[in-house]
Amino acid sequence: MRVGVKVFATLTRHFPNLPLGSVLNVELKEGATLEELLKKIGISPSEVTLALRNGKACQISQTLGKAEPHPELRQDPKGS
Repeated sequence: MRVGVKVFATLTRHFPNLPLGSVLNVELKEGATLEELLKKIGISPSEVTLALRNGKACQISQTLGKAEPHPELRQDPKGS
């Protein structure tokens, strides 16, 4: 599955080449947790003070699968 990580706040220090507010696309296995996502992108879970999934606070152990894609990741059906 593809997960979008929006780069804001302290995430900018981990991805200095990405503009503030950009989306980092990450491929994960179906049913992966937020903790697995963090490890894949090189961030220690101990650094996380607030995590949002689809705009709502979530736990590090929360499963990420079967969610609505981030609006910036949705495909335009008209191809424009």
